Amino acid sequence: MEDETGFHLRESDREQLERLRRRPGTARKLCLRADILLAADVGMGVRRSARELKTTTPTVMLWKGRYAAGGLAAVLKEAPRPGRPRQVTAEKVAEVIERTTREKPAGATHWSTRTMAKAQGLSQPTIHRIWKRHRLQPHRVETFKLSRDPQFVENLIKALGGGIAFMLDPANKAKAIASIADMLKMKDPKKLENAYQEAFETFRRKPYPNMEGVKFQLKLIADMKSHPGVEKLKGEDVVDDRFVKKLDQSGFFDQLPKGR
Repeated sequence: MEDETGFHLRESDREQLERLRRRPGTARKLCLRADILLAADVGMGVRRSARELKTTTPTVMLWKGRYAAGGLAAVLKEAPRPGRPRQVTAEKVAEVIERTTREKPAGATHWSTRTMAKAQGLSQPTIHRIWKRHRLQPHRVETFKLSRDPQFVENLIKALGGGIAFMLDPANKAKAIASIADMLKMKDPKKLENAYQEAFETFRRKPYPNMEGVKFQLKLIADMKSHPGVEKLKGEDVVDDRFVKKLDQSGFFDQLPKGR
């Protein structure tokens, strides 16, 4: 049927719009587009259509123009397809997460939504949603290599010692507390003072491994029975304190501030 502007719908398009309009769950914006075209098809003018559909005349003219230029496909292009979205099982989500975090695609350093979607038989938007929900960013995974410098460990301990010296210096207490507040996301002044004092007492001791603590951790792991053979290990088997002893014998730790 035509109005004063000569607008009319194809019979098949009219039937499809009417089906979309009747279907529960059809997107609101798609319903509005269908209503605009169906109203124009029965001869309703632009202003009256805008008034009755509670929209604007430019919106009515926009979708009538889209239909005239590209048919129904141009009107529906931006709208989601009708019906419920495809459901992804928990098992499939777990598989995506597992491969994202533990595997690399052939010939690449990390997964993209395209390569993972192809590997899992899912769409790229689905992969994107899974990654976003689980805060996965394969393109930002960072790796590092340990230095082959034979003095690497010794230099690392010295650097840590310098940080400890900074913290133990009373003149730096305010900066040390600010660092603790930032690291622990803590604001309570009393709790920050307590945390500083605990760290202060801990750092005053020479950084030798606590063998009793190491033995306790080994016992916990053995009790979990997740790592066969752990029960046979001794604390000395997993701790190498040669570098700490070397620095201690050189007087390095004795030169660090002891605090008040």
